[in-house]
Amino acid sequence: LDEKRRYETLRRLILRHHPRPRLLDAGCGGGRLGASFSSGELTSYHGVDLSSEAIAHAREYAPSGSLLEQADLEIWTPAARYDVIVVNEVMGYFHDPAFTLGRLATALEPEGILIVSLYRWGNAAAIWQRVDRQFRSSDATVVTNTAGDKTWDIRILTPFAHPRL
Repeated sequence: LDEKRRYETLRRLILRHHPRPRLLDAGCGGGRLGASFSSGELTSYHGVDLSSEAIAHAREYAPSGSLLEQADLEIWTPAARYDVIVVNEVMGYFHDPAFTLGRLATALEPEGILIVSLYRWGNAAAIWQRVDRQFRSSDATVVTNTAGDKTWDIRILTPFAHPRL
């Protein structure tokens, strides 16, 4: 699966909104997003994923000084604040995507942004419908791979109300 365009789009979007951000990569997988940044582009990188194998792989590729953590994002509570939170290809696994996104968004700095990337498959449209009830979407981008056979929606989301859980 060719995902290079998607990761480059995410990287550019992040840096356009926050040069040198404190970045939470929620659903970091093997660390591809973190690896797409050059030295000095991030203030900090924190990757969280449910899979211990993914975290082990991410340790090989994540930026130097990264914090990598195995956790279930549906119950995990961030202990820090971030300029950018990226929910990368995991929203479709959440039991209640809007609730989980809302919980994560409470860890954003006041000018922070929440970016969600979701592959267009099966129930992706229904997931976006649920999320759209609780979040305003801006800077929406559609990315396809180089073969043109895989498509992702990438959006910046802002909660209509910032719940403090």
